[in-house]
Amino acid sequence: TTTSSARPRPAETDTSTAAPTQPGLLDRLRGWFTPARIITLGLLLLAAVALAVTPLRAARVRRRRLARAGSPAAAVESHWTTLAEQLRDLGVGPPTGMTPRTLTSHYDRYALLPDDGKRALARVLAAVERARYAPPGASASPRQVQADAQVVRRTFARTRSWPQRLRAALLPSAGRGSTS
Repeated sequence: TTTSSARPRPAETDTSTAAPTQPGLLDRLRGWFTPARIITLGLLLLAAVALAVTPLRAARVRRRRLARAGSPAAAVESHWTTLAEQLRDLGVGPPTGMTPRTLTSHYDRYALLPDDGKRALARVLAAVERARYAPPGASASPRQVQADAQVVRRTFARTRSWPQRLRAALLPSAGRGSTS
């Protein structure tokens, strides 16, 4: 008699009836976050943070400049510097060597401001002249100059294209460190 030693066979499964398994959420996320996508997302996040920080830094620079102003005349000059920066960011910088009086016609001619903007600009530049050239104590109200400067900036911005306005809002020169 011969005896055969039968080896046990591994259990065979019927693959024809088994349902395919769905990948889990973690597997799908791993598949989506490839190294290239992670780098791209990181760069986009870095750009978003930079775009958020620049306007905040500009606001801090302007607040600090105004806080350092020790007199109403210096506060008027601070508002004037801020307005000049904002107009430069919108595409029109003041030419060098111009007095406040000659700047009125320069900005008005370049921006084609409506009447309320022209009047506000004239008041701001008159206040700057008084702050610079009038005897001490004769300067204008810094709050009025600030309000008029805001009117000028808003009316001027309306004459600019939306990409210029967006760039001026997100990348102000005061926040980039190119001015103090």
